[in-house]
Amino acid sequence: MPAPTGYGRVRRAHHSTLGVTGRSVRRKRLRIFFSTNRSLFLQSSTALAFGMTAFVAGVLLGHWSGILEDLPGLIVLIPVAIGMRGNIFGALASRLGSMLHTGEMEPRFRGHALDQSARVIAVQTLTMSLVAGVLCFVMAAVVGFETIGPMEMVFISMMGSLISSLPLLIATFGVATVSYRRGFDPDNVTVPMVTAMGDLIAVPSIIAAGYLVIVLPASTIELTGIVLVLATLASAALLRDRDVRRMMGQSTPFLTSSALIMIASGLLLMTFQDLIFEYPAILVLLPPFNVAAGNIGSILAARLSSANYMGLTRIGHRPDALGRTNLAAMFLVGLIILPFTGTIAGTLALAIGIGTPAMPPFVMLTIMAGTVVSAAAVLLAYYVTYFAIRIGYDPDNVVVPMITSTMDLLANATILTLAVMLL
Repeated sequence: MPAPTGYGRVRRAHHSTLGVTGRSVRRKRLRIFFSTNRSLFLQSSTALAFGMTAFVAGVLLGHWSGILEDLPGLIVLIPVAIGMRGNIFGALASRLGSMLHTGEMEPRFRGHALDQSARVIAVQTLTMSLVAGVLCFVMAAVVGFETIGPMEMVFISMMGSLISSLPLLIATFGVATVSYRRGFDPDNVTVPMVTAMGDLIAVPSIIAAGYLVIVLPASTIELTGIVLVLATLASAALLRDRDVRRMMGQSTPFLTSSALIMIASGLLLMTFQDLIFEYPAILVLLPPFNVAAGNIGSILAARLSSANYMGLTRIGHRPDALGRTNLAAMFLVGLIILPFTGTIAGTLALAIGIGTPAMPPFVMLTIMAGTVVSAAAVLLAYYVTYFAIRIGYDPDNVVVPMITSTMDLLANATILTLAVMLL
C-alpha cells in the first residue's frame, strides 16, 4: 500500500539541505515543511469547513441562554448531549463505512445491516441518555450546585436524545450510502459530517425538551419520565441478536467514560455560569472552538496511526522525525484556525445582539487560548496514540473519541480561565 502524500518526503528532508547554509537553509526547510504537509493542511481545512455548523449551535445557545438560567443545572447537560450524539452516531458512521468496504452491506436503505444498526442506536440512545441524566443530576448535587429535580433532568436528557436520534439516523445512513454510490470513501465523509450535524441538532433538541419542562405540568413530566425509563428497560429485548450484544458490550464502557468527562466539562460551565450569562458570546464561542480543537487532535492521531501501521514511523515515548513534523504542522494549523474561529464567534454574537465583551480582549482571549489548546491537542493526540499502541489497542477504535471528549474539557477550562483574567 503506498504511503499517503507527504509521508515519504520527511526522511529525505535532512539530506536535501546538505551543502546549503544560513538563510537558504531556513527557506529550504520551510519549503520542504509546507510541501511535505500539503495534504495535512488540506484535511484541516476540510475539518474546519465541517465544523462551521457548530457556529449555529453556539448562536442558538447564546440566544436561548435565558432557558438555561430558568432551569438550574441544565447547562451541565449541554456538553454531554452534544458529545454523546457525536460519539454514538460517529461510531455508527465508522461501522457503516467498514461494512460498505467489506461488502457486508449494500448501499441502500434496507437489509439486515440497517435493522441491526437501528436496534443498536435505539438501545444506546435510551440507555446512555438515562445514564447521562442521572449522572448530571447526581454530580451537580454532590458538588453543591442548585439544580432541577432528577425526573426533570432525566426527562430533558432522554426526550432531547429521542428528538435528535431519528433525523441523525436517517442522515448517517443517507450520507454513507450516497457517498459510497458516488465513488467517495465514506470513512472520509460520513464521520465529520455526522459529527457536525450532531452538534447542530443536539442543542435545539435539548432546549426544546427544556422548554417542555417549563410549560407542561409537573405530573406530565413525571409520568413521561417514568414511561421513558420503562422503555429503556424494555429495550433489553432488542439485545437478543449476538452482534448487537457485542456492539453494546464494546461501546458502553467507552460511552460511559466519555459521559463522565463531558459532565466534568458541564460542571465547569456551571462554575462559571455568572460570567457566561453576563457574556453569552462565550456560549457562541465554545461549540465551534471545541470542534476545531478536537479536529486538530483527531487529524493528527489518524495520520500517526496510519503511518505506524505502514511502518513509516515508530510511535515511542519521544516522537521521531516524522512525528515531530506532523506535531509541528498541526500546531501551526491550530494557531491559525482557533483564533480565526474565535473572531468569527465574537463577530456573529455582536452582529445578532448577543451580549459580547469588547472585541480586542475577546480576540486576545482566543489567540491565547488557541496557543494553549493547540499545544495540548497535538501532545494529547500523540501520547494517547502511543498509550493505545503500548497496551495493544487499535488506535482507530479508541484514540479519536477520547481526544474529542478530553479536548472539550481542556478547551472549556482554558477559555473560561482566560475569560476571568481578560474580560
